[in-house]
Amino acid sequence: MSRFDFGRIFQRHSEQDVKQVDGGEVVAKVDRVKPEPGTTILIVDDSKTIHLILTRQLGGLGYECLSAYDGESAVTMAQQHKPTLILMDVVMPILNGFQATREIRKDADPAVANIPVIMMSGNAQPTEELWSVKIKANAFIAKPFSDDELLSLMEPLLQSQAAVVG
Repeated sequence: MSRFDFGRIFQRHSEQDVKQVDGGEVVAKVDRVKPEPGTTILIVDDSKTIHLILTRQLGGLGYECLSAYDGESAVTMAQQHKPTLILMDVVMPILNGFQATREIRKDADPAVANIPVIMMSGNAQPTEELWSVKIKANAFIAKPFSDDELLSLMEPLLQSQAAVVG
């Protein structure tokens, strides 16, 4: 059994999704926020499978996606493209996610330094969540996660980012 459940990392739901409990009762409808044109997500992970899944799902929801496979490339891409949000894996080659986020936060350009970052980890330990706070990541999510879990972290960050830019 692999340590990562690829089938559950991101399961697509419709914009008006009906949440159900085990008994099949309708609990609530979730209204998804449509991304503004040009909303760009930088996906940083050393797994090509993660990139494929997230790019398909987020792209299907209207987000533009960029990919970086290590922390060093993530820093460079953040500086060059100034994405709206970064999904940053923790364990990667060259620079890990903590080191890359720290470099992004130190950038002289506020448009780079203030990009919201969501840390992702398949090895969610309390120390990883603590380091995420320490390096000023905006949120932390443990893999595997559902689309609702990820979008519930992303959407408020994107809305607050739009308020700052707009």
